[in-house]
Amino acid sequence: MTPKKFLLISYQIGIAALAVISILLLVLDYAHDLDILASPYRQIDNVIWLILTLDYVVRLGRAKNKKYFLIHNVWDLLAILPVNQLFYLFRAARVIRILQLLRVLRLVRLIGLTGRLRSLIKTRGLLYYSYLSFAVLLIAAVMYHIAEKVSFTTALWWSITTVSTVGYGDIAPTTGIGKLAAVILMVIGIGFIGMMTSSLTDLLSSDDDDQLRRELHSLQTHQQAIEQRLAHIEQLLMQQNGEPDQTVLYPVKLTV
Repeated sequence: MTPKKFLLISYQIGIAALAVISILLLVLDYAHDLDILASPYRQIDNVIWLILTLDYVVRLGRAKNKKYFLIHNVWDLLAILPVNQLFYLFRAARVIRILQLLRVLRLVRLIGLTGRLRSLIKTRGLLYYSYLSFAVLLIAAVMYHIAEKVSFTTALWWSITTVSTVGYGDIAPTTGIGKLAAVILMVIGIGFIGMMTSSLTDLLSSDDDDQLRRELHSLQTHQQAIEQRLAHIEQLLMQQNGEPDQTVLYPVKLTV
């Protein structure tokens, strides 16, 4: 993998991580486990929003076909709607009807963020595994939240540590439903980690294969140009010597 390709993949992973953090903030805000308009969550969300906005503006500026870019990057545009920033301003002004509209727009932004995340990780089975893992985490967290009567934030923390097989032991289920959720996470977690690792490996290897194909195509192009020049030179030599043109070329094919 070239350094440029490595930096590009690292950047895309970073953007995807920011989208995941923003999605979690919105989900926890809807669950009333945190107030996204309070510190430090508001500052975190503002920084993420600013980075995603700059990313969108730069890519739009570099796009050769602006119309095509706008049509095929609707999720990105929805993801950078300044809903929380407007929500903060209008809540301070106590404009109730506008606040109700902004609550709906928050859902639109959440959809945009998930769409943005989908476009970033859409490769082979990685998208399927990512969404499935995220869904299992949330379902298990909800089960633990209801059964153990703890906050959703605590339940989500327990769900993540359990599915990753870390298991700090600071939180443990005591009810039947909570233990069932733990068993599901522990059994499925190892398989998910293996599948995610395999998908990432396929992604990196496919990038190497694409680079190899491009280099091979370039070599074949140069080979054809050299053959044409040699044939032309041979024809000129034969014409100078008064010999008939009996040039026979045996092209060599490059294969991998």
